[in-house]
Amino acid sequence: MARSSAPGLLISFLVLLAGLLLAFTVGRYPISVGELFAVLAAKLTGHAPDVPPAVENVIWHVRGPRVLAASLVGAALAVAGTAFQGLFRNPLVSPDILGASSGAALGAVLGIFVSLGVFAIQALAFAAGSSLWLPYTRSDRPFGRGILSWSWCSPASSSGRCWAQVSA
Repeated sequence: MARSSAPGLLISFLVLLAGLLLAFTVGRYPISVGELFAVLAAKLTGHAPDVPPAVENVIWHVRGPRVLAASLVGAALAVAGTAFQGLFRNPLVSPDILGASSGAALGAVLGIFVSLGVFAIQALAFAAGSSLWLPYTRSDRPFGRGILSWSWCSPASSSGRCWAQVSA
């Protein structure tokens, strides 16, 4: 019997919505949920909001971009984690397995050591984190294949016909 994923998705959506409301309303300048909905409704209908201009500025210029950025970063991290889990077929996988975290830390430390700017430090951390896992992909494993080798073959096929074969 197949299980439905609808209850889990509904709960996840409600938790996300509650987190977004919390992020918009809690802060140094408190905003009520009513004021938040008034500003959003005024923007959608084109009418002037009946809240102070400071509330509108806080929502659109301070908290809005931060909440949007946090949501996008969270979604990107979720996609990256899912890609790692799918690649290694392991639900407990982490970036430490390939040395990506250590490589990124090394690149950041080197960038800080030579007094680079913020963007150069981030670029160096990304390059080092991306490149230090390459020796693992070239290492010998059982059957003479690297860690990133797999093929899409029919499980019932004894003829060895494969749709694609990837070997790193």
